[in-house]
Amino acid sequence: MKLHTTLANTSDGAVRGSPQRAWRLGALVATAILVVGACSGGAATTASPATSAAPASGAPTASAAASTATSADKTTYCPNGQVKAAVVGPMTGSEASYGQEQVNAVQLAAKEINAAGGISGGPLQGCTISIAGPYDDKADPATGAQIATQVASDPSILGYFGNIDSSVTSAALPILARANIAVLTAASSNPKLSTLGYQDFFRLVTNDNYEGGVIADVLVKTFKRQKIAVAWVNSSYGQGVAQAFKNEVAADGAQVAVDYGYPAGATDYSVFVTKAKQAGVDGIALLGTYTEDALKVKQLGAAGLTPSTSLTIMGNSSDNTPAFLTTAGAAAENVYLDGFWVPSAAGPAGQKFIADFKAAYNVDPSQNAALAFDAVEVWAYAVANGGSNRDALVTALHNVHGFAGVAGPIDFSATGERQNVQVTLLQVQSGKIATVPNP
Repeated sequence: MKLHTTLANTSDGAVRGSPQRAWRLGALVATAILVVGACSGGAATTASPATSAAPASGAPTASAAASTATSADKTTYCPNGQVKAAVVGPMTGSEASYGQEQVNAVQLAAKEINAAGGISGGPLQGCTISIAGPYDDKADPATGAQIATQVASDPSILGYFGNIDSSVTSAALPILARANIAVLTAASSNPKLSTLGYQDFFRLVTNDNYEGGVIADVLVKTFKRQKIAVAWVNSSYGQGVAQAFKNEVAADGAQVAVDYGYPAGATDYSVFVTKAKQAGVDGIALLGTYTEDALKVKQLGAAGLTPSTSLTIMGNSSDNTPAFLTTAGAAAENVYLDGFWVPSAAGPAGQKFIADFKAAYNVDPSQNAALAFDAVEVWAYAVANGGSNRDALVTALHNVHGFAGVAGPIDFSATGERQNVQVTLLQVQSGKIATVPNP
């Protein structure tokens, strides 16, 4: 597949044919041009607030922080020597794994920053980080709104990490915006979230317009598939990514032969399997949560639809987690995914994160964990560099440029989208998720 120019991810997503869609494959990944994948070699290092690894340019400096902050900031946001942020996500139900990955990463980042001396600059210098929660939003918008109200009512909270589900984030955003609390999400990917006008919204993952187009391009352009079945969850995430996928398939000159939507949390995909088999498809796209997609893979395999030279099965970045492998078992072998970060491609900073995460939780971190870890790191950097109160923190986050996270450099657009993000093609090989040498 041809390499496109660097993505500049915008609020309305990449459009078909635009040079904004970037895709890194094969030897290119191995030779260190993967931007989001824990970086390559020594080009990117963990930039924790404690070590003060600064963005390349344009970020506020510690001296600027001193001139814009007041002594009241420390009284309000660092009572008893601690600065507080909340972490919110599904801690029960079918998406609990996503929530736990996020919580583990957030708590690990806070612990490491605290061990290095806490916030590294500005009026809150030396304050350690206290994580409120985890709050269980149950992947339910109404519950998410209640939690957001609770968080917003605490005048000492300076940041909010979450939610996982776009629908829950959509419910929480207007409540948090009224309190001007910075929201950093490592997972909510619906494109509409960055079009609502909330200046306090920051997304560390790409939006669904981009990912849906990428998955379509891989199936049609890379693997030359022409007759495709797609199964998508009927949720805020699934609707958006499926529409982008179908639009791109059509634009690429291929056919969506089976278009199957299903309710969130479904477990029986026999209708989809039967339709895909009867249609004789040569490509299958799975656009759901890791639990749903793992069950689809198992049921497809039981019906004889397994990855082969004549059939490509591809999941999405939500499947880039050890939980997908655990649930799908041997049926996941040779299934393709797309992803922004994978342990097997991690550079030195990523390897340290992996080692620390595994030592703390006895499991390898997922992509979601890496992005959540980076959310805390960039938040703490912004706090130290101009963001010692709620209003100033939102401004400081918008001013961050080239922050070196474990999952690649971080830049936010004016609408809170992460810019200059690139994804890589992954495949389940010998029971592990790995980058693809040659598609």
